[in-house]
Amino acid sequence: GELKAIGPVPPFKVRSVKGTLSIDPSSYHRYDRYAQAVSALDAQGAARLYETLTPRINEADLNFGGSGQFGAEMQRAIDELLKVPVVEGEVAVRMSGIGYAYADPRLEGLSPPQKQLLRMGPENVKVIQAKLREIASFLQLSVPNR
Repeated sequence: GELKAIGPVPPFKVRSVKGTLSIDPSSYHRYDRYAQAVSALDAQGAARLYETLTPRINEADLNFGGSGQFGAEMQRAIDELLKVPVVEGEVAVRMSGIGYAYADPRLEGLSPPQKQLLRMGPENVKVIQAKLREIASFLQLSVPNR
């Protein structure tokens, strides 16, 4: 529900400089509203709500084929997103099918959720990672330092 109210995301853009394709930095602004929404979360309140709902969340996880211990899944998800590099400057891409792939194999080798976060641009990555760290600290989860 809530994120739909943020509105449509403008199209992804690339630019070509001397034959090298790279992400047009204006593309990152497509995600600013999402990063602002995450940034506005009350980390302590989110952690408290999660702790209150943990028995129901574990039950739902079990019903959907999970382990019934959702905390471990959440820990893995937070760790995965915190490992996304903050890439400043030009980010080279290449044509791949009907879309684009990262030219850097290290970036192209990231998982789909990691690539989605990376596509939000360096400033938004920093904002979202900061909020994840804050929520993780209230949940007393250990997270990678970088």
